[in-house]
Amino acid sequence: PVPPDPAPPPPPLPLSPEPSPPPPPLPYSPEPTAPPLEPPAPAAPPSEPSLPAAPPSEPPADPPSLPPPPPRSSPSLPPSTPPTLPPTPQPPSAPPTLPPSAPLFPPPPAIPPQSIPP
Repeated sequence: PVPPDPAPPPPPLPLSPEPSPPPPPLPYSPEPTAPPLEPPAPAAPPSEPSLPAAPPSEPPADPPSLPPPPPRSSPSLPPSTPPTLPPTPQPPSAPPTLPPSAPLFPPPPAIPPQSIPP
């Protein structure tokens, strides 16, 4: 009957590992913010139609040529921002390394006290 008791303890361990997975989702959350940046681009197109409509007299060819350049520049900026977000996930990995180091510091202090009593 004694052996069965030890068996129950193992289950708790598997449960603890599960909580760890939730943290990863947080890093990914930053990425969702990137999509919002893209929507602004669509806003630019609407402005273009309004311009062509106003100058339909004769200078329509010129206006169209100018609008295209601005839209291209705006799209290029959003793409550049998303790349910056991915790097953010990396920082989280660094913090984990620091916590482990913290425990290491406490142990050294504990050793000196022990040497003093003897």
